[in-house]
Amino acid sequence: MPPPPVISPEDIEAVMDRGISLFNQDRFEEAIALFGQVLQRSPEHGDALYYRGIAWINLNRPAEAVVDFSSAILRDPGDGDSLVARAEAYQMQGETERALLDLQMALKQDPRNPDLRQLVDRCRQKHSAVGH
Repeated sequence: MPPPPVISPEDIEAVMDRGISLFNQDRFEEAIALFGQVLQRSPEHGDALYYRGIAWINLNRPAEAVVDFSSAILRDPGDGDSLVARAEAYQMQGETERALLDLQMALKQDPRNPDLRQLVDRCRQKHSAVGH
């Protein structure tokens, strides 16, 4: 498979918009390819990392998702959306302890978020159920 074409810096947002459009049409493989083009030009593009990670989750490829979310979190440790999404990918892999840590970090950033609190509670229950 040939490498993706290198896009110009001026085209990054147009390619992102097209990738998000494909993502919203559940055309995840095509969206991943476009997000990859963006990341080739701008490796720390937070939205490209996040959307590509979510696309990997939708394709049931959580290991690839973890890589993208981890890069996004390294770039911006306050990226609560990527923490929650990485927790989902960890849960898909059966790594409830890692998922719980990510959810707890996200909750520290947004302690008044009832949905996030509920996710933490559910993850705690799963973590306890597997004998930890």
